[in-house]
Amino acid sequence: MELSSEWNNEAYVSLHLVQTMLEKAGLPRKSGYSHWIPEFKVKVPKLALTGHIECTQKEVDFLIEDLSRYINFLIEIKTAETRIDDDARLQLQTYLKYSHRRFGVLVDPFLVEIYEYTEWQPNLRCKYEIENPNKVQPIANFLINFLDKVKMLTM
Repeated sequence: MELSSEWNNEAYVSLHLVQTMLEKAGLPRKSGYSHWIPEFKVKVPKLALTGHIECTQKEVDFLIEDLSRYINFLIEIKTAETRIDDDARLQLQTYLKYSHRRFGVLVDPFLVEIYEYTEWQPNLRCKYEIENPNKVQPIANFLINFLDKVKMLTM
């Protein structure tokens, strides 16, 4: 599928794909039970030149909390140009490890991957290949199905 160059802009992907997907999946930006925290800050240790460990602050694109399902998860957004790859997976692993979150989602205009962080590494739980990023409802349905499974695991 040929996409316009706008899909190479992270803000465009976020607005037209990710945020629409979240809303259609029943995760409103702000309500009594659900909220989004954009540019969620994660403290990540780093070895300084002096040999001491220092904390640096990294930003994951979103922390999504849904109190009705007893879950929260991170979302990292990529573009058509900066697709999901091993570097993106390592980045998500770092965010999950140091934010102490169990689930993380990687999204680009062609793919959604959901990871569960357990014992030092994330495990791919499921993935969904996006046929047309302009049709968000199938992607939202995929997310709804995953959230329903996660809710059952936590009960």
